[in-house]
Amino acid sequence: MIARRALLGGGLALAACGPALARARPMPAIGIQVFPFLAEAQADFGGTMRAIAAAGYTHVELLAGLAPPAKMAAGTRDAGLKVPSVHASASRLYPGAPSVADDLDLLIATCRAVGAGTLICSTPFVAGGVSPDRFAATLDAFGPADWAAHGAFLNRTSEKVRRAGLRLGYHNHGQEFRGAAGETPFDRLIALTARHDVRFELDCGWAILAGVDPVAVIDRHARRIDFLHLKDLAKDAAPGVNRTTALGDGRVDIPAIVAAGRRARVRAMLVELEPPFAEPPLVFARRSRCFLARSAVA
Repeated sequence: MIARRALLGGGLALAACGPALARARPMPAIGIQVFPFLAEAQADFGGTMRAIAAAGYTHVELLAGLAPPAKMAAGTRDAGLKVPSVHASASRLYPGAPSVADDLDLLIATCRAVGAGTLICSTPFVAGGVSPDRFAATLDAFGPADWAAHGAFLNRTSEKVRRAGLRLGYHNHGQEFRGAAGETPFDRLIALTARHDVRFELDCGWAILAGVDPVAVIDRHARRIDFLHLKDLAKDAAPGVNRTTALGDGRVDIPAIVAAGRRARVRAMLVELEPPFAEPPLVFARRSRCFLARSAVA
């Protein structure tokens, strides 16, 4: 459960960066992915949403199955948070968690309940599903035929999602950026999928870990990218290691990425933090929001 002192701490932290926040040029949507608060949200969804709002966020990206749709709708509404998008695995990944391949009607209903306009596949499609401990190895073994099958899956799924009045998106990991520029799986997915029906959420941290400049990716595919995951990587992390930290504390040029996102007119920029955490995730979330305010980028 999110303690009352955590809520008050969020408010005090926001006040500390309040003048910069007021001077900052407003953005249509600055939010955070709920993933770092997974345990807290499962225990106390409403309290977690209030803590996120107190940390200065106006938008939150949810995970399908985190709580019943009605509970997620009430918790975000009561906290004053908007939900631009909902994440779900393309095929079965965790037992009991809904997947796009198996539970599309439920996911469409979830998006409608929370007011999200986009359902985002957080993983590539794997026929029959894949266990979490095999996920990275499965993606490492993906070849052209596998990516083509995933592109076909996105196209098929997007037709039903569009008829429901929603958009379908896809979130990358690092494997989508292997290969020469212009010939990566990410580039192929852009070419294979319907421009107006299949959108993309660029995880900038995974792109960097794959040796790719996210600014160049955003500029190249501006017409297809609707969302950004803003992720800073710890300065002392070993090469290729996905160890995140608060925005502004690491080695990623966050202002340059935000500027590229503005040029591309993305719908939302979402802070993402991943374990292990040296401090409570809410501390990183507050510092990240204040960094964006102090940098006058959001």
